[in-house]
Amino acid sequence: MSAKQIDEYPHEQILVLTTGSQGEPLSALSQIAADEYPRLKITPGDTVILSATPIPGNESLVWRTVNRLVRLGAKVYHDGIAPVHVSGHASQEELKLMISLLKPRYLAPVHGEPRHQAAYFELARQMGYRDEQLFLLENGSVLRIENGVASLAEKVPAGRLLIEEGVEGGVPESLIRDRRHIAQEGILVALITVRAQTGDLVDDPQFILRGFEWQNEIQPELARAAVQETLGKMAPAEISDWDNIREELTMVLRRFCRKHLSRRPMVVVVVTEV
Repeated sequence: MSAKQIDEYPHEQILVLTTGSQGEPLSALSQIAADEYPRLKITPGDTVILSATPIPGNESLVWRTVNRLVRLGAKVYHDGIAPVHVSGHASQEELKLMISLLKPRYLAPVHGEPRHQAAYFELARQMGYRDEQLFLLENGSVLRIENGVASLAEKVPAGRLLIEEGVEGGVPESLIRDRRHIAQEGILVALITVRAQTGDLVDDPQFILRGFEWQNEIQPELARAAVQETLGKMAPAEISDWDNIREELTMVLRRFCRKHLSRRPMVVVVVTEV
């Protein structure tokens, strides 16, 4: 029957099979639990059976779905309180049956971890397959089939690609690392103004912090003192090299943050000459 016909029958006569045993946000069960699924509503007294245990990492999504279903009045059975778990993976005998029925010339499992694939290959060897008929594929592997003969070709680049508007070819990995660093540790921008002729400080160094704060009023003064001390120890030739100033002050401020703030923020030193 279609979903539109559900209300034509007593609820105790209706069984609905749906996706969402892992709490996937876009699955039907998650939408039903959030009362956002237009064709099916939970009513008090309904029974929901989650026949799969949560995959590690999905626990919070699964329990959020369960809690929402309970709030709507459903009675929820799961592996934690009832023996309702059903494996979605084939047993060895079922795998052997599929091989016997299909009689493939080559085998190249694309699911599971290497240990699972190795066990599958051992099963295939027991059934008479030779190593040249078995292919262990990884992300980027290319299996070439030409004139009925399979072989591994040269690997191709593979992996996650972050797409961003205006960035051609995806966001570089180095930029992603910087963003993660800033998100986790914050960023410190040091504004340094010096005289072009002498390299002397025109004003006290200024700091802009994002993602964290000074822990007390003394810390920014100590940071300024560290900058001034570093500049005071530099030779005239070093002072005239702005890249050298930025590099030295960046290292000094990184050490300062590790020692006094127990943080490793990204440090950006901006030197302005007047």
